[in-house]
Amino acid sequence: MEDLHKDPQVAHSSSFQDWDSGTPLGRVRLPRHAPLFSESPVGVAGPTPGLGQHTKEVLAELGYDDGAVEGMEAAGVLGPASE
Repeated sequence: MEDLHKDPQVAHSSSFQDWDSGTPLGRVRLPRHAPLFSESPVGVAGPTPGLGQHTKEVLAELGYDDGAVEGMEAAGVLGPASE
């Protein structure tokens, strides 16, 4: 498995792509999407969000104002990962 990315067919078809994870892992090698389309390129959109990373944005979309969100944070409802 460690040498799979070195296989000539895998390398020729660009089956893996290196990507900056935005985490302490740094650059990681990921399998790319299997189909390749010349007119519709695909790729990794970005890192997987961390736990609670978008909590404030989601709550805002649901109609909660900053005061309500701050109240939830103060009450410990959202937890420390909501930043």
